Amino acid sequence: MSTALYENDDLTAWKTALSGYDYVVKTRFTPVQGQRKPRADVIALDDWYQNQLPQAINARKQKHIIQSELIRLMEWKLSRGRFRPGLTQMVKKNEDKQVIEISKEAFSKLPDIIAACKKLTELKAVGPATASAILCAACPDEVPFMADESMAGVTDLGMIKYDLPYFEKYAQQINKRAKELNHKENSSDWNAHKVELALWTAEIATKFKISLDNTKKRKAEGGTQQLITKALKKK
Repeated sequence: MSTALYENDDLTAWKTALSGYDYVVKTRFTPVQGQRKPRADVIALDDWYQNQLPQAINARKQKHIIQSELIRLMEWKLSRGRFRPGLTQMVKKNEDKQVIEISKEAFSKLPDIIAACKKLTELKAVGPATASAILCAACPDEVPFMADESMAGVTDLGMIKYDLPYFEKYAQQINKRAKELNHKENSSDWNAHKVELALWTAEIATKFKISLDNTKKRKAEGGTQQLITKALKKK
């Protein structure tokens, strides 16, 4: 379970989980004959969220997202968990101008992540979890995505709730762990999103019996894996 990782001070365990993220995503969401097939576009959606969306948002003079990005982000979020088609239809009701204006104001509220998250929830079908995904895409140093598996891995948070008070506690614990890992490693490589990704990887690998052995030896195959490997090698 990812709770074991959260309580683990061994940097090797954390690095193994983080570097195995791309492999676990591909293993988990690649269709296997005789088993229930996951959505075929999950891997492509994840690459878009982890790599292309952050570049697009940060390239803008004032950070914001547009309607088509919000719709695709919702598809990404639902593809990794319980699929709820009603949310996809509802989020499409947000007008592009509204999405741009509200997201601009939300990003302007950072580093107050709760105020930023609250602003984004003014959009239709956007709750704290989706809001955290929007903020995390552009500001991974401070904001972790509220992934079910990552939240389950953080001790002392109690039953998972999809509200702002819970998100605040979760974000505080994730950022605290990132600081502790950076202190232990004497670096600044760890951030909120990387801790969240490592916890997600550990949880999914355990749940679906995906081995993380020798992940360091696997060659990066593009996308998230290349970015993670590059980040871990910075000194």
